[in-house]
Amino acid sequence: MAYFTSNQWTFASENITTFAKSLCSEDKMCFNFDITSVNWEEYIVHYCQGIKTYPLKDPMVNVKQARKNQQRSVRDVILLRYHISLS
Repeated sequence: MAYFTSNQWTFASENITTFAKSLCSEDKMCFNFDITSVNWEEYIVHYCQGIKTYPLKDPMVNVKQARKNQQRSVRDVILLRYHISLS
């Protein structure tokens, strides 16, 4: 998996751009090619859920406990930094 996560990928999209420009207004409403209309926050949430579920084979039932553990870890780091800064 490192090959796919460690490299930068560039895809040419001239054909898609030309095709999108050739669509009538009705078709443009059905087939939205405007990347600026993507809700990136929502996309990232779904992307991460998909990665967790499929390549990592980690069931979503563990998410609640994982969030608790993460919050606890963040709290511990903050307390440790505060304690070190007082020393």
